Amino acid sequence: MLRLKMGDSTYIISGDQSKIIQFVGMFFMKDLTICEVKKKYIYVTSDNSENMTAKDIQAIVTYAEEANMDKFQAYEDFNKIEISMSNNQVEGITALQKGYKDLIEKFSTKAKKVVKLF
Repeated sequence: MLRLKMGDSTYIISGDQSKIIQFVGMFFMKDLTICEVKKKYIYVTSDNSENMTAKDIQAIVTYAEEANMDKFQAYEDFNKIEISMSNNQVEGITALQKGYKDLIEKFSTKAKKVVKLF
């Protein structure tokens, strides 16, 4: 079993050891680049309009209208990600952690009693 870390995500690869090494080796080829694709959004929010004047906002609205475009826009951007691997074991849940988790789930999902006062 091998951990393959790509960007912020970690994957476990298991199977025949020689095939794992062959598969993972492809990620480290110098002539390949792996990028993460993220959706980006363009729109006026309460945060980015905080320092805008009414004239500034109107200029933005006019720009969108003249370009015949929606005021909410989206596009994709990509960045190269870092890749690493290790043979560290997966830290599974312990019996104490499972008991703790089960107790939280039990008490957070129980039906509430309704008390009728009149």
